[in-house]
This record gives sequence, structure tokens and C-alpha cells, in this order.
Amino acid sequence: MTLRIRLIILSILSICLSLTMFSSGGRAETLVLAANDSRPTSYYEGDKLTGVSLEIVVEALRRAGYAVDVRLMPWARCLEDARKGKVDGVFTSFKLPEREEFLTFTNEPLATWDISFFALRDTAIEYDGQLASLSNIAIGMTNKTSYGEAFDNAVKTHIFTNIYISNNPKSLVQMLTHNRVALIVSHDLVAIDTARQLGVLDKIRKLTPTVNMVPTYLAFNKLRDYNNVISAYDAALISMKKDGSYERIYKKYTN
Repeated sequence: MTLRIRLIILSILSICLSLTMFSSGGRAETLVLAANDSRPTSYYEGDKLTGVSLEIVVEALRRAGYAVDVRLMPWARCLEDARKGKVDGVFTSFKLPEREEFLTFTNEPLATWDISFFALRDTAIEYDGQLASLSNIAIGMTNKTSYGEAFDNAVKTHIFTNIYISNNPKSLVQMLTHNRVALIVSHDLVAIDTARQLGVLDKIRKLTPTVNMVPTYLAFNKLRDYNNVISAYDAALISMKKDGSYERIYKKYTN
């Protein structure tokens, strides 16, 4: 065997070993994540996936060394697919005890969401900050979505007696504009952007005060150990918040 052939063989073996080490370290895999299909957080613009939450998560994981395959679906299915291990994780999720049973949450919040009630502009309904004051009002909400502990408890304990469920933000806003409910509860950015896309923004108004301000997270299923991914993601997201890239992405979708 000539020296040249030996060197070629050694080079090939070295490359194979490097690829094996890279893969075994977890950094070569593609993480499959599920997100709710809603503007402006995660949605299709033509055939391109985009959105403020999606772009931040993908960039943070790219910096951490991971490729990402994002799949958009109704939120209830996002959670169910994560529970069954059909996807690695979900975003954006509130950290709730019932979700912590099957999800491991990152430490760094992806964002903090303002949750509010929305009504038709020409109605006289007001909100005084007491959920019980709206107990008999017909309220729309998205399936399997949390709006903070106080609101969730009001639903569970039947303080609200007229709750109507939608599968996505579009049908939720239409539920309001078609007079099927008197109020909807939603993340402010999602409700406003959805109404704008439907051409009905001038027909709705946000009630004050807000219902809640809740941090949201990327979370992974508990069927595998994602601790290394979470550590790398947290560090990358913190660096994005420090270097201004997080704010630049956020302003693209909210200005």
C-alpha cells in the first residue's frame, strides 16, 4: 500500500469519526417542533414559514447548533403530539402543572404575553378586573389554551357559564364578529393581527385592564433527555436578548 493511499484512507476514517462524534453529541439531529398556526407568532406567508416566535426559536437553536423542523397545527394537537413523542417539543407554552407532567420547560422565557378580552366596538361591555363580573357573558376561547391561572380556574370551577371553544385564532375572531359570543379572550398580538388579516380590526376593541401577563416557553417532551438542548438554547436566547437581535426580530412583527 502506497503512502498516498494510506493517507487517503486515514483522511476518510478521520472524517467518519468526526461525523460520528458530531451525531452522538446530539448536534447533528433535527429537532421537530410543533407550534400553533397563528399570526404573528407562527404562520405561513405563502409557502414560507415565518412569525416572531418561530423566528426567535429557530435562530436561538441555530446558534445552539441545532437544525429545526417546525410543524404548524392546532394547539390541542401540538400538546398531544408532544405528550406522545411525535414531536420533540412545542412553543409557545405557558408553564402549567398539568403540562409539566409531560413537558420539560426551558428556563429562559421566550416572551411574556399580554392576555386580554376583546369585544365588538359598538357594544357597551366593560371589564372591571373581576372575572366574576363576566360570569354570564358568552366568551370564546381557543381549545386547550391557557390564559393564566385565574382565568383557567374560573373556567374549571364554572364561574363562567357560557364558554365557547374554537380551534384556531381565525375562527375565534370570527366567532366574535359573527355575534356568536360577546367576548373573546386572546393573546393581544394574535387577536389584533388576526383581526387585521380578516379586515375586521376596526370592528373590535380591547378591554382593559389586561386579564394576565404570562411568560411563555419552548418545552420538550419527557420521553427523552433534552437537558443539553435546553442549556444550549437558554444560553443562545439570553445572548440574543443582550445583543439586540431578539428585539430586532420582535419589532419586525409588532410595529
